[in-house]
Amino acid sequence: MKAKILFAVNNLSIGGAERMAVHQISRINRDAFEPWLAILLPESENSFSKDVSFLGRHYVRFAMRGLWDASEMLKVFRFLKQEKFDAVVTTLFFTNTVMRVLALCAGVPVIISHEQNMYRDKKRWQMLIDKILSYGTTKDVLEFTSRQEHIPREKFIVNYNTTPFQDFENLPQNKSELKYKLGISNGEVVFATAGRLIEQKGHIYLIQAAEELRKLKPDAKFKVVIFGDGSLRSMLEAEIKRLEMRGTVLLPGVWPAPDIMAVADIFVLPSLWEGLPVVLVEAMAAGKPCISSRVSGARELIEDKKSGLLVEPKNVPDLREKMFLLMFDANLSHQYGVAAKIRTGEFSIERHMEVLEELLKNAKKGE
Repeated sequence: MKAKILFAVNNLSIGGAERMAVHQISRINRDAFEPWLAILLPESENSFSKDVSFLGRHYVRFAMRGLWDASEMLKVFRFLKQEKFDAVVTTLFFTNTVMRVLALCAGVPVIISHEQNMYRDKKRWQMLIDKILSYGTTKDVLEFTSRQEHIPREKFIVNYNTTPFQDFENLPQNKSELKYKLGISNGEVVFATAGRLIEQKGHIYLIQAAEELRKLKPDAKFKVVIFGDGSLRSMLEAEIKRLEMRGTVLLPGVWPAPDIMAVADIFVLPSLWEGLPVVLVEAMAAGKPCISSRVSGARELIEDKKSGLLVEPKNVPDLREKMFLLMFDANLSHQYGVAAKIRTGEFSIERHMEVLEELLKNAKKGE
């Protein structure tokens, strides 16, 4: 008999954690498991909803307004009691909190929660809640969360975020068309990044590095394209205007990941902190030379000066220097791209699903 598994996430807005949940649901062994999906917060405009349409009635939407939305929480609890799931797999802090509590109350025998980031500003009550089991971290996130919340290390297991590599082995062939859509000529080098426009992603430092690169080499032909949307769009637009970088730094919004990688010549991740960034895995799987902040999961993905380049967060001169280096050294750029693709072999979706499915099987047996 198939084990009935509920995956739960805040919603399916465009983001690494949400994409990872979609990958898990799409890839789970359907001969052994019956996957369901629940989202707890209202659906966002840009989302992965169409990617889980195959679930049909197994895709359940709630619309909680916060942690204390009692009426909607009661609906979730009744749903859990009615469907009698064998396991619940949760992602992101809000859903980790709500679904774990409700699943425990509803008698769900197995609860697996993914801790995918480092949250330095967690409140004491949040840490208390997180003393319940958390699974699915990078080594750095494991150590950080274990220390921060005084949870024994044996309560965790490392299972790296990843992506289906075949999505990036054959990138869209209409690169020129995609660049034309952005107003980029074929002779310009494209530095690309992707992620929510929020403080964590460090986009402002990439904009400032681009301005320094322009001053250093006024005749250089390049564009910086920051894909994504979020609360800091207006602030970033203002910084681009202040530095007179309009036309050089572009904010085109949300694009499909394969199109982003098709356009990119060099991928840059200027984040201030991360778990294991899925978008960096995607860039490396696509064979792109990568520059990343020296943060958590990025340090596990990129071997500095072997499969990419690492810079200290917020270090604008260092970031500009590395951008300059890869822009004008085509051989080195190609070398890092090839090495990056090889490196991602350790982070395949197949390995991730093996770990998750084995965990579910063992947990169901009570091991």
